[in-house]
Amino acid sequence: MALITAPIAIRFANEFARPMAEILNDAQVNLRDFQRTYDAQIGPLVGAAADGDIIEDGRAAQGVSRLTKKDVVDFAAQVDALLAVIDAVGALDVITKPKVRGLR
Repeated sequence: MALITAPIAIRFANEFARPMAEILNDAQVNLRDFQRTYDAQIGPLVGAAADGDIIEDGRAAQGVSRLTKKDVVDFAAQVDALLAVIDAVGALDVITKPKVRGLR
């Protein structure tokens, strides 16, 4: 097997691939936590609400967007879709191989 020693390849591996692998691995853990919490607590809580019902966190005056039930349900669906990609056979192995650091 030949060695790739081009500085641009080494720089790419160390400055882009490895940090991105760590970000994606951390994201996978956070996405899984989100999914578990949503499925166990939030989904059942907002399930009976209408799509337009607002989750009132009192932050509208700070310029923070107001979320509706539909916003949260749609976001949870995207989390599920992202996890399906990460959970595909072999995908997590590919993501974790370049990592240097543990979870943050």
